Parts: sequence; structure tokens; C-alpha cells
Amino acid sequence: RTPLLHGQAIPSYGSRIAQMSRSLVYREPVKDAMTYHTQSLTQWTSLSDLSHTVWGSKSLWAIAAKLWLTSTLVAILLLVTVPDPTAMDVGKFTNITTFLRVFVSLLLGFFMAASVKRWWACIEAFIELCGTVRNLQMMLLACNAPRNEVAQALRYGVISAKLLHMELHVQALPSQEQAAADRKGWQDLTTRDHEDSLAKLLPEEAKALQVTSDSAGTLWIWIGTYVGSLAARGHVRALAGPIFARCMVLSSQGLDKILRVRSCITVQAPFIYVHMLSSLVHISNITSAVSFGMTFGTAVAKWQVANNVHLFTEKGAKKIETSFDLQALTVAFVFGAVGPLVYQALLEVSIAIAQPFSNSKALVPTERIVEKLVADLHDGMSCSSFDTDSSSHKIQMDNLCEHG
Repeated sequence: RTPLLHGQAIPSYGSRIAQMSRSLVYREPVKDAMTYHTQSLTQWTSLSDLSHTVWGSKSLWAIAAKLWLTSTLVAILLLVTVPDPTAMDVGKFTNITTFLRVFVSLLLGFFMAASVKRWWACIEAFIELCGTVRNLQMMLLACNAPRNEVAQALRYGVISAKLLHMELHVQALPSQEQAAADRKGWQDLTTRDHEDSLAKLLPEEAKALQVTSDSAGTLWIWIGTYVGSLAARGHVRALAGPIFARCMVLSSQGLDKILRVRSCITVQAPFIYVHMLSSLVHISNITSAVSFGMTFGTAVAKWQVANNVHLFTEKGAKKIETSFDLQALTVAFVFGAVGPLVYQALLEVSIAIAQPFSNSKALVPTERIVEKLVADLHDGMSCSSFDTDSSSHKIQMDNLCEHG
């Protein structure tokens, strides 16, 4: 029977162990590059989670397989061609890899820092664009503008964010696929049955925007013009001058955020720098693989000589030499087999972060941000109808002040 404590069953020791095991194994799923829980990264179980990580990249393991195959071929070639492996000193060749690793580490560190800074600047500008739309909503509602006209201005702001999202993802595609993706994006915006009125693009609006080179920025010009017409018709009632000026500032800020996002994407690191960095990484990895292959082949050859099974020489090697070669082989494995994998992983991570709209592992979730913006705008429209001047609200606030 299960013992009871205050009327409740006490879990057995086995159930507690099972519950603890489930808590250690369970991890919140990583949805995208920005949606994850850092708590799971402090556990060893994070080593087995390869989703949205560089360790799940096929290109990384393809390069690693080529490097390990190179080491194996070099070791076999050394075994079958070198008549006296005991006379070889592979330590001199290792000095070349040490020389190259200094430059690779320095350049990779600079490129990683620049890529992360560029990624942050891009996501901050896009979030600030959405914040500008919300500020515009607050100003228009504060001046008691008609709700249908407020919704019209907000719809332009939401569509500008959607068009910017589409533009960035289309530009990240290969050139031969961009035209088809652009047509599909405009078709989705105009023909899809939008349940949300704030995300609907009218066909005549799409036709006017398609002929412009900057459709997302053009919408903010529309917003400024529309707010100006509201003021001309007298729909900006409270503090018309200051409110109108503030709305014009928000319109210019929205255009500025779009230009900032676009500049973060179009302005990349100089190709001559990135090409030199990738070339040094690949050359360093190849020389490390060759060095490890020579060390591995020499160690095996000396073991064969010590046991009198070598193909060419019968000169016996000392046991102390073979044990020393095993130690050198262990160190060479870390630097020559694991080290290139780490450098290649860092290169792929840096390039992925530098392309926030083309690499799925560092993709900025702009669509989710726009959806959150639409939800916040609806909340703002519904909450604006709350009467803060009602007598019941004043009584509640007086009670809070008395008990506060």
C-alpha cells in the first residue's frame, strides 16, 4: 500500500527517480533562432539537441568527412612509401599548422563579432519599425480620430512590415528564383483570404505599389499623406498642431527603420576579407588534416617496426619510442581531427549569423513579430474604448489610492 501524508499519497522512491529523470531529459523545443530557453543550455543534455545548431549541418560533417579521409589517405601513403619511419620528424610540419591557426583564430573572432553586431542591428531595426506603428496608434487614438481612419493608417503600417519581410526573404534567394518568389509573395498578399482586416492589401493598392522600387517605404509616405488629410478635415481634434507634428515624425521614423533594416542586409563585409578568411580556414584545416595523417601513419609504422611487421625495414624500434608516439598521436588527434571541425563550425556559424534572412539556423522570425504586432494593435483598439472618466472607474481608483 502507498503511505499517506496528510491524506495524500507519498510517491515511492522509484517514482521520484523517474520524475527526476524526466525533468532532466525534457527540454523546451527550440522554435527559431530567437525562441528558446537558456536554462536547458546549462545541462549536459543540450549536447544531444542538434536542432537549430551548427552540429546538425550537413555541410559541416561533409567537410569533416573530407578532412578525415585526407588524414587516412596520408597515413596509408606514408605506410606504403616511407622505408624508415623511425627517421621521420613530423613535428616540423606541425609548426606550419600552428602558424596558420594564429591568423585563423584572430580573423574568425573579428568576423564573428561583426556578424553578431549586424544581426542585432537588423532585428532591433525591425522591432523598432513595429514599435513605430504602435506609437502611431497611440497618437491617433489620443487625438480622438475616427476608428475606421485609425485602422486605415495602421493597416498601411502593418502591410509595410509584411512587404519588408517579403522583400528581405526574396533577396536572400538565388537570383534565378527571385522573380517567381516575388510574384508569389504579391499574390499571397492580395488573393489570400485574410481574416484580419489590418493585414489585408487591396488589389488596387498592390498594383500601385508594385511599380515602385521601395514599396515598404512608399506605404509610410502614404501614412504621412493620410494623416495630413485627417488634419485638413479636422479629424485631429485634440491639440491638432502638436499631434499632427508628432504623427509626421513617426511617419519619417517608420521610413528610417525600413532603411536601417535594408542597409543592415545590403551592406556586407568586404568580399576580399571574407574570402581570405574562408581560404585561411580551409588551408589551415587541410594542413592540420595532413599533419594528423602523418602523425598517425608514423605512429602506426613505428608500432609495426617494433613488432617486426613493417613492410620495408626490420630495424626494431624501442618500446619507449612507440609509447611516446601514442602520446603525440593523442595530442595530434585533438589538434588535427577535432580542431578543424571546430574552426569549420565557427566559420559556418559566423556566415549564418551574417545572413539573418537566408540561413534557417539564424533566421530572424519577422513573420512571428508581425503577427504579434497585429495582435497588439487589436488589443490597443479594444482597450481604447475603455472609459477612464466613468464614475465607477474613479471610485475604484480612489479606493486604490486610499489603501495604497
